[in-house]
Amino acid sequence: SSNFFVQLALPTLPGMSGSPVLNSEGKVCAMVAKKFEEHGLALPVERVLPVAECLEAGYPWRLPLLGMEVKAGGTLLNPSVLVKAFASASAAAKSGVEVGDEILEINGTKVATLLEMREALLAMGDGRVSSCRVKLRLRRQSRTVDVAFDAPRAPSGPQDVSMIELEE
Repeated sequence: SSNFFVQLALPTLPGMSGSPVLNSEGKVCAMVAKKFEEHGLALPVERVLPVAECLEAGYPWRLPLLGMEVKAGGTLLNPSVLVKAFASASAAAKSGVEVGDEILEINGTKVATLLEMREALLAMGDGRVSSCRVKLRLRRQSRTVDVAFDAPRAPSGPQDVSMIELEE
């Protein structure tokens, strides 16, 4: 699904986060995530289900650590995600990622915005294994470069998604 959130056309109150949202057939279609003014935002069930299944199986939901900092680039009509910096000892650096590279894809998922990058990484968050294979398609100057590396998992607990920084 390409929906990051479902906007709810009903009042939401503090404490409703985590509540199921039902469709007209009575099936769970989303989970209330955030109050937005008088209404709420919900996460579509296809984004919540993998996390719930992993947790239910007794494993933590741990994201891959890319070890790089990214920033928004491009224009409003043609956005991009650029590598701003990275830890010199990171797997990304060792695989050949360079500052200034534009990230086009993560494991086959097209990435043009920071939100799309976040979603691609969240889709890889499974704590059953200690690392995961990350394949990046990059644009470096005028050519396309493919790199792959094994990224370690983040420790259990609250996480920042891969050092993403929003610039004004």
